[in-house]
Amino acid sequence: NGTVESWAEFQCPKPICKGEHKILHVHHIDYDKQNNNPKNLITLCASCHTITHNKDNRQYWTKYYQNIINKIEVKK
Repeated sequence: NGTVESWAEFQCPKPICKGEHKILHVHHIDYDKQNNNPKNLITLCASCHTITHNKDNRQYWTKYYQNIINKIEVKK
């Protein structure tokens, strides 16, 4: 489901991204590599992770992935 706790599932949480991936990247949602709080980390496939690093869209991706983490937290 994309949280660091579920790396074993090898799934990218972005709805458009389907299937399992052999390699996932850990993305820091707030772009602060020092902030390793699990609520700030999400696993993404290489393609989705690359897209998040477009500097013009960082605010959008921060909100986008925070919403995904919040939905995961509600389900727990």
